[in-house]
Amino acid sequence: MKLRYLLASHKPRRGRGEGTILKRELDTLITQMHSAGMAYNEAVRQFKRRYILEVLAHHKGNQCKAADELGMHRNTLSRTLAELKMDTTEIRNGIRRPVQSERGAQALGGRLLGAGRPRNEPLGQRGNRLHNIA
Repeated sequence: MKLRYLLASHKPRRGRGEGTILKRELDTLITQMHSAGMAYNEAVRQFKRRYILEVLAHHKGNQCKAADELGMHRNTLSRTLAELKMDTTEIRNGIRRPVQSERGAQALGGRLLGAGRPRNEPLGQRGNRLHNIA
């Protein structure tokens, strides 16, 4: 759909007259949406989806921070996401840290934490003595 392309390809310009340029681009977009026969409800829905997605991406999927920037309660944002049938899993997965077992392996150069110890020996202990890190 043309609207998705326009919304996805929009890159705000910085500098003098930025507000004027954005207003002009928004006017053009509205004219194109109306000319294409898009219903008002669908236009508002598409705008909300894209705007909320942008704010969520900016805050790396953190709904509390995004809701604060949007001027709404986090529960209201959550309800709005459900109403718009938006799944923020992609945003969160794109920025999520590796699971603990993968982080431990990465930090140890690929070795697993606890490798080389007897199976029934707790981590941090060798024989009867506790290893202290000073």
